[in-house]
Amino acid sequence: MFKTLGRIAAALKRAGKRKETMRALDNLPPETQKDIGWSKSPSDEIRLPF
Repeated sequence: MFKTLGRIAAALKRAGKRKETMRALDNLPPETQKDIGWSKSPSDEIRLPF
């Protein structure tokens, strides 16, 4: 049980970091986004480990 809860917590933490990174990249100027090859973000989804 605790192993599963640990996996869920880790997945939520990764999802939060991913969302934060995507938000930062989305807030860059369009020219910079084009230079680094960043396109619009895919839908935000949290992937749980089960």
